[in-house]
Amino acid sequence: MRGAWVATRRVGALLALLAVASSAQVVELQGGGSSLFDAYGVSANVWGRSYDGWVGIGYQDGWRVGGRLRRAIRGDTIRAGNDALTLRAPTDLFGGGTNVLVQGASVIRHRGPTRALLFAGASATGIGGSFAQAQRAERPLGALFVDRTLTPQLRGSVQAILARRQSFRAGLAWTDSAGIEAAGMLGTGANRPFASASLLMDRDRWTLRAQYVGAATGFRPADLPVPPQSRPDGLNVQLTLRPIESLTLTLARQGFAQDSIIGRWRSRAIGTSASAALVRGRSQLSAGANRSDFGDQRTQSAFLAAGHAIGDAFAANLYVLHARPVDLPATTTPALVLQERLSERYALTQLFSWSAGRLSTSLGGTYRGETMDLGVGYGFVHAPLDPAQPFQRTLNLSIRLQLGNYRAAVATTLTPSGAVVYDASAATFLYLGGENGLFATPIAAPLTRYVVQGIVRDDRGAPLSGAALLIGGELVFSDSRGRFFARFRSTRQVRITVLLEEFLVSGRFRVELVPAIVRPQLEGQASELTVVVRREDRNDEGAATR
Repeated sequence: MRGAWVATRRVGALLALLAVASSAQVVELQGGGSSLFDAYGVSANVWGRSYDGWVGIGYQDGWRVGGRLRRAIRGDTIRAGNDALTLRAPTDLFGGGTNVLVQGASVIRHRGPTRALLFAGASATGIGGSFAQAQRAERPLGALFVDRTLTPQLRGSVQAILARRQSFRAGLAWTDSAGIEAAGMLGTGANRPFASASLLMDRDRWTLRAQYVGAATGFRPADLPVPPQSRPDGLNVQLTLRPIESLTLTLARQGFAQDSIIGRWRSRAIGTSASAALVRGRSQLSAGANRSDFGDQRTQSAFLAAGHAIGDAFAANLYVLHARPVDLPATTTPALVLQERLSERYALTQLFSWSAGRLSTSLGGTYRGETMDLGVGYGFVHAPLDPAQPFQRTLNLSIRLQLGNYRAAVATTLTPSGAVVYDASAATFLYLGGENGLFATPIAAPLTRYVVQGIVRDDRGAPLSGAALLIGGELVFSDSRGRFFARFRSTRQVRITVLLEEFLVSGRFRVELVPAIVRPQLEGQASELTVVVRREDRNDEGAATR
C-alpha cells in the first residue's frame, strides 16, 4: 500500500511538471543509455518566464521518476523537487568538493554581502549519466549554507547538515591584491572531526599551492547513502616554477583518502612527483617521475615524451614509459604516435608500441563534417594506485551527429581490463514561437513579440551552457550552444545580471563582459548580445601521461 502511494505521488508530480513544461518557452528533450552505469532514461528540460525545470524517467536498479522546478521571485530563488547541493570548502585547492543529490525544497536568498541557502527533504541517489535525470529518495536531510563577505578581503562561510549523522563546518577565506589566498575550516562531517587549511601564492615566475586536511576515519562531508570515491588527505603541496617562458617545472606531494566500495584499493595513499616541460616553437620535451605509496604497496614510475610538428599537416610524439612496482618485474614501454592531417576534415593516427617483446600497431583518425564528427583516438593514463600497471593504454571512439535541430552522440571506451563500455544520448530543443529551432504545438496563451537574445562564451571563446542570467527580473539559462533569450511585452529597457552562484555548470567563474542595460527588440530583428565569463579554476594542461 505504501509503495502504491509513493508511486502515485511520483506520477502526480511528473504530470504536474509536464503541465508546466507545456507552457514553457523552450523545451530540450534528451535520452540515452550507458553500459558503464547500466543506466537508461529520458528527460525534458524546460525554460519559461522566470522559471526553469526538468522532468525525467530512467532505469538503474529499478525505475526512477524525478523532476525539479526553479523560480526567481524578487531576487530570491525557489527550488523544489530533485536537486543537488554543492559542498565545497574554501580550502579545496586540490578538489574535494562534493555534490549531494537531494529531493525536497530549498530557498536561496541574496541580501547585500550575504547569500543563504535553506533546504529540507532527503538525500537521494541518481541515474549515472547526463542523458537522464531521475533520482530515488534515501534518508531525511536538511541543510543551511551561509556565505558572507565580511570585508573586501575576508569572506566567511557556514555549512550545517542535519541528518542521521550531523555535519557542521565553518570557514574563513582571505585574499589580497598581491595574489595571496589563505583559508581555514573547522567542524565535523557525519559526526567525525574535520580541519583543513590552505595557502595559495601566485607570482609571475612561480605558483605555490598548499593544503592540509585532517579528518577522522569515516569522515564524509554529509551523511550520504553512497560515499565519495576519494578526497584529499593530509599534506598536499604543489610548486610550479617558470624560470623562463618556455620551461615549466613542477614538484608535488598529494595524499588521498579512499572511502569507497572498491575494496582492492587501500584507504589512504600518498603520491609524490616531479616533472619538467619544455616547449620551443613546434617542438616539446617533457619528463617526470612518480612514486605512489598505499599501505605496503609501492610503485615507482617515470616517463619521457618528445614531440615535433611540421606545420599543421604532420606531428610525431615519442613516449618512453617505465614502471618499477615492488615484488614485480620492472617494465619499459616505448610508444610512437604519428598524426597526419589530410584535409580540413580528415586526419589519421597511428600508434606503435613495444611491450613484453611484442610490437603492436593501432590505427585511428578523425573526421569532422558539418553534420557528423567521428573520432578514434589513443592515449596513456597514469594510474598511481595500480601497482602492476601504473601506465595504462586506452582507446576512445566518439560519434557526434547534428541533423537540423537534432543532435546525437555515442562514445565508447576500452577499459584496461578489455571491456568495452559506451554512453549514448540524443537531444533536441523546441522553441515555442522562435525561429532558431523546431516549432512545437502552439499553446493557447499568446507569446510576447519582443525579445532579448545572445550567447554566453568563456574567455577562450567557446560557448558556455548552463550560465544563469537575470534579465529584467526573469531567470534564464544558456542552452547547449551557449545561447539564451527572454521575452517581454514592451521595448522598455531591462537590466542584465550574471548570477554566478546559479550556474548549472560546475566551476568558479568571473564576469568579464556583460551589457548592463539592454532594450528588447522585435523577434526576428533582435541583435545578438555577447556575455563573456572567465573560468577561474581551470586546471593547467598536464604532461604527456595525463
